[in-house]
Amino acid sequence: YYALAASLDACCVADWTPIGIDSNGNDLNSGDGFAGVFEGLGHTISNLTIGANGPIDNAPVGLFGVSSGEIRDVSLTGASVQGGYLSEAGLLVGDNENLVYNAYAEGDVSLTGGEGAAGGLVGYNGAAVISSSAAGTVTVLSDGNISPEALAAGGLVGANDGIIYESHAAVDVAGPGDAVIGGLAGYSDGYIENAYATGAVNGGDGSAVGGLVGENDSGFVSDSHATGDVTGGQVVGGLVGTTGGGLILGSYATGDVTADTAAVGGLIGDSQSSEIASSYATGNVAGGDDSAAGGLVGYADDSDITDSYATGDVTGGDYLGDPSDYHDDPSAVGGLVGFNSATGITNSYATGNVTAGNGMAVGGLAGYNDDDIQGSYATGSVSGNYDVGGLVGYNDYDGDIYQSFAIGSATGVGEDTWVGGLVGENGGSIKQSFATGSVTGDDGDAVGG
Repeated sequence: YYALAASLDACCVADWTPIGIDSNGNDLNSGDGFAGVFEGLGHTISNLTIGANGPIDNAPVGLFGVSSGEIRDVSLTGASVQGGYLSEAGLLVGDNENLVYNAYAEGDVSLTGGEGAAGGLVGYNGAAVISSSAAGTVTVLSDGNISPEALAAGGLVGANDGIIYESHAAVDVAGPGDAVIGGLAGYSDGYIENAYATGAVNGGDGSAVGGLVGENDSGFVSDSHATGDVTGGQVVGGLVGTTGGGLILGSYATGDVTADTAAVGGLIGDSQSSEIASSYATGNVAGGDDSAAGGLVGYADDSDITDSYATGDVTGGDYLGDPSDYHDDPSAVGGLVGFNSATGITNSYATGNVTAGNGMAVGGLAGYNDDDIQGSYATGSVSGNYDVGGLVGYNDYDGDIYQSFAIGSATGVGEDTWVGGLVGENGGSIKQSFATGSVTGDDGDAVGG
């Protein structure tokens, strides 16, 4: 048992060797590192510097390198940590394998290398981070040899395989292409509840970027939110960049979301085999050419969306391929979901205005749909150049619209556009549904109320 009797200034320590590893970066105590209890007693350690002589490779770095013990009731301010290739870098702990409780860290974390994890408080969390927070910046840089999805950056935790509970981050996070980047956690296949992030998040081409989590891999996110703006170049979401086999429950995002290509959503960029329930997004969404852009989800596949909504305006770019093939590609723009494949939408709605460029399917609720839409509606105006619908732009042959409606206007811009108050082009089924908005098209368009 160790206790910090008073606050201290670490400015005179030229380059701290993390507790739990030796000077060569090897884990102590047969790999357990620090195995005791560290009680900070509410005191603060200021001006800690790690990696002042250059990034530290192949080692967990922080005040503690590896911890299988308990770390609690301590704050760090003005701290700086530099991690390198295959490093886990956090201001407090590089690799946490037990408990971090009531801890706070403020400072800057950087990591340079093709693989590793960097977080404002903890680099890698394999156990529990509870009632803790971080402020400052986290930046990961590629050395040119990045392995896809092997480089993670998060405002609180770089990579999470454990529990994050009642914790938050006010950290600006940035990373290169092919990284996973989140305002709270870069990567998570664990459990996140009652957590939030407020910092801006930015990723390069090929990155998965989320206001809260970059990549949610079969993880659970509940009663959590993100408020920062999010920008990136691949899969980008106001809350989660990409989720596979995960559950998003009772959560929301309010920041504006922008991506150049692929999938961009106010809440989630790309949802694969996941469940989204009682969640919402209010930020505006802007997608680039050949992108799936949605007020809530950009691209949804084999997922379920229930009791959820989006209120932000959605803008999409042009479809650059053959317009007759666009429904085979995940490119469409919708107020709730851009491209909706094998995903049921139930008791959900969108209120934002939706605009798409040339060759795109655009709808007030979904741009493209091939599954069930039930008890749902859209109220925003819709404008586009190919398939334009107040509710759905293109409803494919497996699409079933039931007890749903649209009240916003639908406007076709240019020739050879299909425009409908409810659906622009329909190959599926429509039952007990209606539209009340005005419908406008140019010469040569197919127009229906």
